[in-house]
Amino acid sequence: MVFETRPRSDVFKVDATPGIPHVWYTEIFGSPTSGSIKNPLTAAYLRIDKGPPVSPPIYSFDEAGIVIEGEVNFTDETGNSATLYKGDTFLIRRGSKMLVSSNRHGVIFKCESQFMGQEIEVKVVENSNL
Repeated sequence: MVFETRPRSDVFKVDATPGIPHVWYTEIFGSPTSGSIKNPLTAAYLRIDKGPPVSPPIYSFDEAGIVIEGEVNFTDETGNSATLYKGDTFLIRRGSKMLVSSNRHGVIFKCESQFMGQEIEVKVVENSNL
């Protein structure tokens, strides 16, 4: 299929992230790992509620997104931080380390330059240091 759509209600069907009770993540579209795709792309929803910051490993891909609900805090390894609100966009470059949190809750629609279904280990960061 060349063209795919998903209803707005899919944002309410986001899967829980194992071991992290305040984070949910679901890939909704993406490049399959089979075939000869040179520039893969995966789209996902991320929901985060109030709780300790979480950090994926060093980003091995570029990621761009938009906050579609609530607010989300980002802090990079240099200490640069921002709180984004509904409608705000972001770009995280490959090789970055990030902390992600929310003061109440937030939902992000994001696209990653990686194949669909690749495992990303996310961990809770208790001391807020990268």
